[in-house]
Amino acid sequence: MRFFQGFLLAMVLLAPSAFAQEQGQADSPLARAVAEAKAQDQNTRQYAYVRHTRINSKDEVLDRVERYDPARPDGDRWELLLVDGQVPGDDQVADYIKSDKNKKNDSDISSVYSGIVADINLSDAELLEESDSEAVYRLLNVKSDFLGADGDELSGYLESRVVVDKSGSAPFVSLMRIYAPEPVKKGMVAKVNNFETAFSFIRHGQSMDVLPQEIRVEVSVEALLFFNVEAHTQVEFSAIEVRGG
Repeated sequence: MRFFQGFLLAMVLLAPSAFAQEQGQADSPLARAVAEAKAQDQNTRQYAYVRHTRINSKDEVLDRVERYDPARPDGDRWELLLVDGQVPGDDQVADYIKSDKNKKNDSDISSVYSGIVADINLSDAELLEESDSEAVYRLLNVKSDFLGADGDELSGYLESRVVVDKSGSAPFVSLMRIYAPEPVKKGMVAKVNNFETAFSFIRHGQSMDVLPQEIRVEVSVEALLFFNVEAHTQVEFSAIEVRGG
């Protein structure tokens, strides 16, 4: 997935399982949502939007609001709006343009939903509960590459929840959450106190595409005698407007 500069490649890769159930059928809420995600991947619609990024870690603290508009001239499509809640000064704007002008390949928010949901293996989804407004699934055999080489080992301790919104004319995945329900100790080397990645989505009222509303990543790792990692990332999207396609 090419979104958000590769940082949020904490995607789920879902392997086949022997738990094929009713929800794998074409008329189940999740199956319909997956089919729509695959179809959305083929459209060329573009969007202007505001993105608010908050990062809080030992190595980086960031609170930045920026706007993307594909209708503006190439090279001037990103605009810095706020830094730490304040209007940026001339020096901050200059630094932003210099550092980010040619590095923003994460502007296509319409691909976020399809990049996540279209790859769900329907035979690997277990229906937990369903009401008139939503259906909640658990994905079996979740694998995460968020921690690189340690991802396979961690995946056995992860849980997942997929919430399908059924309240509108067509169901869509409104939330995907991958998390460690309890701390995970990795031998005598490290302890993963907290791990969670969550994607929330909303249907756009005009285009009817399903678009990201918030992305959140929480990581807390204790590496004995070496280092500790505490990182929180939150990305919110707002003021989304259709710009053709």
